[in-house]
Amino acid sequence: MSLAEIFSKVDTNADKRVAEELNKRDAYDVLIIGSGPAGAAAAIYSARKGIRTGLMGERFGGQVLDTVDIENYISMPKTEGAKLVGSLRAHVDDYNVDVIESQSAIKLIPAASAGGLHAVETASPARY
Repeated sequence: MSLAEIFSKVDTNADKRVAEELNKRDAYDVLIIGSGPAGAAAAIYSARKGIRTGLMGERFGGQVLDTVDIENYISMPKTEGAKLVGSLRAHVDDYNVDVIESQSAIKLIPAASAGGLHAVETASPARY
């Protein structure tokens, strides 16, 4: 359990305050849902092109954090989950990616008109 998860369980108003802060952020050109290896890769490629990118998930690294041994990951015959997540985080941090942790998407709200902004509602309930 992360420190953020502990605080959100102890402080019953934490989710509301977090949602209020997150709702103040500017819209992203791309908001990637899921912060495991695939989400991290998508965020890196997006940010490298100068696209304003957000990466949202419950915890950076996803299920890889719970994996002891990882074998046959491209370019690595064997590694450990925590090491891989550390490398992913360092790579993502090299770019202008807004990493949003402790959030889970619950609903996609389509744009009201063509060319408008779509929204993602979270369980907190922040809205991007």
